[in-house]
Amino acid sequence: MFKKMTVLFGALLLCTSLMAQVRDSIRATELGINFLTKIQKGEIQNVTIEFREGDHLPINIRAEGDLFESVDNNSTLIEIKKNFFIRIYDSEVTMSFDGVTFKPFKETVGGSLSIGASPVGNDTNNFPVSAIGVLFKAFIK
Repeated sequence: MFKKMTVLFGALLLCTSLMAQVRDSIRATELGINFLTKIQKGEIQNVTIEFREGDHLPINIRAEGDLFESVDNNSTLIEIKKNFFIRIYDSEVTMSFDGVTFKPFKETVGGSLSIGASPVGNDTNNFPVSAIGVLFKAFIK
């Protein structure tokens, strides 16, 4: 009887542990506005977000300030090219490529941000500009 209770208790602990791990992890494709708002407000402080190769995620780029602002809220899709994980733990954000070893962003990725203009048609000397281009590049260190 004692042995059965011990096995049952062990199984219960294992299930609880597995449920806690699942609850603390979410796929990037499953993120909703309510969840993201809770992260921004600090209501959710411990979570791992999984990005899988081939996932398509919508992103919005907005402009605000004294000189200009966005007039609409269009989104574009990005495709994830390599599996990676972002962990938010007690307000610290880290990154991993295997879901086990997490390091600060500065040690994991680098990148650049470029802003330019796209001309109308194929004539590179033609104006007005049809769009302001924003290019964000991210590279694995």
